[in-house]
Amino acid sequence: MTMNQKGYRWIAILIFLIAGLWIGMQMTNYSKVDLYFPDSNGEWLIAEERRVEKVPDEIRADQLMEELIKGPSEEGLTGSVPGGTALLPLTVESPKIVIEDKIAHVNFSVELINNHPGGSTGEAMTLGSIVNTLTELNEIDQVQIYVNGEKVETLSGHFSVSEPLDRIEELIKP
Repeated sequence: MTMNQKGYRWIAILIFLIAGLWIGMQMTNYSKVDLYFPDSNGEWLIAEERRVEKVPDEIRADQLMEELIKGPSEEGLTGSVPGGTALLPLTVESPKIVIEDKIAHVNFSVELINNHPGGSTGEAMTLGSIVNTLTELNEIDQVQIYVNGEKVETLSGHFSVSEPLDRIEELIKP
């Protein structure tokens, strides 16, 4: 092997190492989260693992809800939050979701109710999707839902949301 070939070899190795370091640094800017979506039959919630950009802890819950509102990316899963629904801030300050005493206070636009397809199963899937996704975070045990800044009795007449909701494990596919 000539001196020139050895030099090229070292340059190639150096480029490979730099590229590997760069890719590794890019990967550390992301984390994996579980979002819960109904299966295509609307019978079970299934966790969809999604790679999201790392954000500060105080807006992590906001990020999860925004991702949930976007809907699933995997085939065989359906969206659980009605179209047109937006995550709204409860206060003028960031973050949008306020967490106090392990309760997440989540404020949605009125489309959560107005565009909801109804039915007890549909309402259960929507609530389970929201609550189970947020309670994946260690700092959240319960979820209080608001619509346009006000507590509501129900989304479509089947389940009370006037009090904080616990994680609904029985909806998650075993």
